[in-house]
Amino acid sequence: WDKYGLSALFISMRPDEDIEVSQDIMKNLKGRSYLIANEQSAENLMGIISRCELMIGMRLHSLIYATTLEIPAMALVYDPKISAFMESLNQPDLINVESFDEEKARELIDTMIAQRSQRKENLHRTNAVLRTKAEKNAAYAISIISNCYLSVNPPRFCHAKPKTSREFVRFSLKFGQFFKFAQR
Repeated sequence: WDKYGLSALFISMRPDEDIEVSQDIMKNLKGRSYLIANEQSAENLMGIISRCELMIGMRLHSLIYATTLEIPAMALVYDPKISAFMESLNQPDLINVESFDEEKARELIDTMIAQRSQRKENLHRTNAVLRTKAEKNAAYAISIISNCYLSVNPPRFCHAKPKTSREFVRFSLKFGQFFKFAQR
């Protein structure tokens, strides 16, 4: 980290599981390191991660937040969902925790920093494609919900049909708020 003038920031996504491990790693690091030990809201996490140069993450949501913010990320893979997520974004930097190689990790970090602008641009393009798909899916979901609400004979899957227009509007607003937050 010192080589690049960076500090390590450990963010415990699951404080009950992450703090002790983070502190153990911090003891062995050269240079400055910090720990955010208390649980944070998604909005706070997005704000914190937005100020990072890169993310080395093991928890899926840390990688989701970073890549959504176009922060280049390296994944420490403990579960296939992590590698699947990173591959879906064309992010090549993966290290399996079972066969962790410190030299390979250093090389990946060097490459990520050297290619930071290209990686950010790649994430920007990938996120634009995914955002378009999400918008189409949201529009489709709203049309299904609307059809359930407005139809005299709704399809079988419309069991949770809002009973009043007020319920429908309330649900639509909540869905819209979620969609707007997911777009950030």
